[in-house]
Amino acid sequence: MRRNLVLTSFSSLLLAGVFSAAHAAQAANSQRRKPLLTHGICGSVGNPDGTPVPDRLNPSSVLDQYPVQRLMLDLAEKPRDKAYLQVALSETGVGIQDLETIGLIRPQGAEYVIAFALFTKSDLVQIRRVVESRAASLAAAYVERRPEIERLLAQYPANGVDRKATAYILLGCFSLDWDGLDLTAEKGYRKEDIVRPGIGTFSVWAEERGDHSLKGIYWGSHNEYGETYVLTSFGDHFSLPRYAFPDLIWRMSHGLSSVGVPGDLENSLDPVVGDALGVLAARIARTLMALRDGPRSPADLAQVAGTDEKTMKHLLALLAGLQYVRPEGDRYSASIPLLTKTDEPMLRGLLALSREVMAAWLAANYQPLRKALEGITPLRYGVPYEQVFTQLWHYIFGITNRQLAEAGLFADPYAAARRFKGFIPAIWSPSLSAHH
Repeated sequence: MRRNLVLTSFSSLLLAGVFSAAHAAQAANSQRRKPLLTHGICGSVGNPDGTPVPDRLNPSSVLDQYPVQRLMLDLAEKPRDKAYLQVALSETGVGIQDLETIGLIRPQGAEYVIAFALFTKSDLVQIRRVVESRAASLAAAYVERRPEIERLLAQYPANGVDRKATAYILLGCFSLDWDGLDLTAEKGYRKEDIVRPGIGTFSVWAEERGDHSLKGIYWGSHNEYGETYVLTSFGDHFSLPRYAFPDLIWRMSHGLSSVGVPGDLENSLDPVVGDALGVLAARIARTLMALRDGPRSPADLAQVAGTDEKTMKHLLALLAGLQYVRPEGDRYSASIPLLTKTDEPMLRGLLALSREVMAAWLAANYQPLRKALEGITPLRYGVPYEQVFTQLWHYIFGITNRQLAEAGLFADPYAAARRFKGFIPAIWSPSLSAHH
């Protein structure tokens, strides 16, 4: 899912990076045209038995193709007949039935229409205008409860960590993003997991590229789960790539695709490098979590992380440059939220408060929002509002997060003091994942 890129092992990421890079290179060579759409899926593509899904039925592979993107925008303009689609798809290796199976189109009489959440440039102008004004009331509802929020945040033993950064992670990411998506699904406001026999369970979204900026729309979490830690960065999709974890480790793993070893060696190299990167991720997490209760010396941290002091000093220099830690004399302190099982009462309280706010706002705004957006492409062609609302909710909570940063309830990911902007990182214990 685009909002929450979660991978269970570095080895799987290495393989994914190699394959996606190869596919991208192939697509670039065959198309050599500027993409018209940004696209993704909510859910997963694949079969339980491991049977591969052919490219012609993989929504990402299909929508990577320029002729398919062009066809989708043509269909957004008006319905087209079978002959039109056949010509448009003639060089793609994709058939009309394939597009129906994936859920991109559906027949309407003798013609075909869009069947998924496709937003054109004009749709996005309307969505941003409508959501901007309505999100203000959601942000105001949180600001109204600021005293309660700050009392709960006071339970966090900050030790120099900005509590507004903690609020950004716990309310902006854990609540408005993760729990907000759970809440909207539970209440039937949205539906994303559409079962597509033989290819997976997912819904598709796409947006026409243009001059609209995603700066300050905080809706994207990147997560890597270890046995005793989760590395998270949460921010917008304007300031990419992120200089954070797990992003930096992912980019190191992607570099494997440029090594150029024979295929049989690649199969052996992937898990070896994946294991090494997993060790690095765990060392970073242990180092930072050891700072949860206060400053520590490089020697202390080396012992905790299972390495020598010289290596630890290099790691601390890296973490200081990334603004994860700061030196205090001959010791180091944490600069990012570090969340453990101890924080569960605070987290539970914040999530409960936030659910009340979201539930009340949704009850009052869900249908009025639908009416205000009834002319956008997917709704005009009969795509269920519940399927479209997944992407709409991303705009709602992403813009709300920006407004809460502007109101001073959240830390500002673009604050002048931040060397790398557009996101805030955190590390947290998987024992809290029941709340995810």
